[in-house]
Amino acid sequence: MRVASGLEPQEGYEIGVVVDALRASSTIVTALALEAEAIVPLSSPEELKRVDGPTIGEQHGKKIDFADYGNSPTDLLRHAEEIEGETLYMVTTNGTDAILRAAEVHEEVLIGSLLNASAVASKLSGDTCFVEAGHRGMLAVEDTYTAGYIARLAGGEPADGRTRAAMEMARGLPAEEVFKGSRTGHVLEQRGRLEDVEFCARVDEFEVVPVYEDGMVVPR
Repeated sequence: MRVASGLEPQEGYEIGVVVDALRASSTIVTALALEAEAIVPLSSPEELKRVDGPTIGEQHGKKIDFADYGNSPTDLLRHAEEIEGETLYMVTTNGTDAILRAAEVHEEVLIGSLLNASAVASKLSGDTCFVEAGHRGMLAVEDTYTAGYIARLAGGEPADGRTRAAMEMARGLPAEEVFKGSRTGHVLEQRGRLEDVEFCARVDEFEVVPVYEDGMVVPR
């Protein structure tokens, strides 16, 4: 198993697990757990604006004005009845691009978060690369932690020192402490989204395993 930056796709791994713990992965997992039909990741706000259907939109931590929902799992929980059975179109700063990039190099793409950590881990083999979405082109500690946490649950052997370090971080530190202390966590707290940070740090809230197939993310 390997933990790698989504900006540097790692070929040669059948399974790619995209991790954008704060918040795109967690938002997708929550939406599908609330029985949304599917999530369609798009590459730009302009593309999102042209779709006909309910939308999730975020850029640089802020909800896109014309989107129906922000990139927030707790907001979706408050609108559970509205999204049930719907196909949602989604753009975020880092997460949706990471999904689209991962699909170019991995045969199978799953979406992982702490919220569905055990469910995802149960689907993995040693032929897995964790794709960290990061934060504005930089590594995000919450993604590294989450990837390491899932890798430990899956019982994989680390392919390199970075992967080993991620797994050790997950072994030694509590999730909420890492998430609240992260760069992304601070930004979200400053913008009044601390509840999202705390929610995304929960472990095994849901059993859904999102998989990217034919241009959309659907539950497995």
